[in-house]
Amino acid sequence: MSDEKKKEVIKHFLQEGILINPAILEKINNIPEFDTFYSNFQKLIHEGVRITNDTVLSVIDEITPTPQWNPDPQVKDAKVQVKWSYKADSSKWSMQDFINYFSNRYHKLKKILMKRKELSSPSSIGQIRFKGDREEVAAIGLIIDKQLTKNGNLIFTLEDPTGTIKVLISKNNSQLFAIAKDSQLDECVGVTGQVGDKIIFANNFFLPDIPIYKELVKTPDPAHAIFISDVHVGSNMFLHDAWNKFIRWLRAETGSEAQRNVVKKIRYLIFAGDLVEGVGIYPNQENDLEIKDIYKQYEKIAQYLAMIPDYITIIICPGNHDAMRIAEPQPELYEDYAKPVLDLPNVVSVSNPGMVNIHAHDGHPGLDILLYHGYSYVFLADQVETIRNLGGQERIDLVMKYCLQRRHLAPTHNSTQYLPTREDHLVIDTIPDIFVSGHIHRVGSVNYRNISMVQAGCWLETTEFQEKLGLKPQPGRVPLMNLQTRQVKVLKFL
Repeated sequence: MSDEKKKEVIKHFLQEGILINPAILEKINNIPEFDTFYSNFQKLIHEGVRITNDTVLSVIDEITPTPQWNPDPQVKDAKVQVKWSYKADSSKWSMQDFINYFSNRYHKLKKILMKRKELSSPSSIGQIRFKGDREEVAAIGLIIDKQLTKNGNLIFTLEDPTGTIKVLISKNNSQLFAIAKDSQLDECVGVTGQVGDKIIFANNFFLPDIPIYKELVKTPDPAHAIFISDVHVGSNMFLHDAWNKFIRWLRAETGSEAQRNVVKKIRYLIFAGDLVEGVGIYPNQENDLEIKDIYKQYEKIAQYLAMIPDYITIIICPGNHDAMRIAEPQPELYEDYAKPVLDLPNVVSVSNPGMVNIHAHDGHPGLDILLYHGYSYVFLADQVETIRNLGGQERIDLVMKYCLQRRHLAPTHNSTQYLPTREDHLVIDTIPDIFVSGHIHRVGSVNYRNISMVQAGCWLETTEFQEKLGLKPQPGRVPLMNLQTRQVKVLKFL
């Protein structure tokens, strides 16, 4: 019976015009539980999955007993501490909640700004109204209005709990003008300058920013971390072959000896959201789905993740395509849908955004990683003039830098959907060592003040919609970081 089924598998390949790899044919012949393989193979055909050599390999891997992994003994075991992960508030929201939300943002960022010598003793805006003409003042507030005067100067309105005041920045101060012009509404900033009639003539403009003296933290041992995002399992644009190449590489089944030695040093896989394509994300999405059942999408990504060596800890935050609310902060993956993923013994689930500490051993503090899927980045890439002029969505490194400088993941009201929680969890109050995001389907790593900003790529083909917009995704690429050196290499599987 099995021989007949093997002929049927080969016949399917021939009908699809696919030349079957001899090595795969040998694997098929040696499968001890061929009936199980055949059943899974037929299931994929029934679901409309495009069958390739790599698809067959993944089916074989699913039913093959887990091998005994051989990680590098020079590298310590994975160790993860969740420093912060949002737990969903159950509440009815009112206008007062939004007021409290922005008030909390103001107080958090004011505390950061006051660490600067120039802003250590700011006056409230209510006090500034009673200051004498040309008196030097320092103020901190949220930007609630911004415009150019007819003379080309920048004038914006600052607000704190005691009132509002105009602030003018001269176009003649080009460096100050450029920084202030890029700032968006709702950002918290500091200014110093001279008081005029209900106005401050600014001579300095401060962002919360990252201290320039931040330490570049490295691990004592050569542990490695790998970063992925936007896998979108369930989409008919999902890159099966590239993904399966990645999984086989991660299992040290392919690659040179040097590459296999590197794989044995990997202890962490950071997954920045959009595990699955989701269902009902946009109109007529069912036409773009290879797997139309959201539960089966999570079952499939769980099967893929289960193939990763168990000495690698997988740290996951959700994205806007995952089965949950879009409003940020997003809680951890819902067990109702993602239980097969959450049941994996080497998975750590956090919210979006979320913060973890990894590889703290023998007195070493480890590295703090901030995970944020990146929903706000499209808005910021399009709206911030400097970023837009330098490449927009192709320069997500500039967007991530922008967020770090503002110490906020979505600095302006329109940049993302959010809930007015008791505190603004999108404020970056704890400075990370690594900041990882996805969403834009671009790949790269840039250092800003000793923070590694990692863009984790995607596993989808370039869509017609992206081509029309002139966007250039970089699918099938994976950033790999040596935590001992903090150097990053981008691996290509496509």
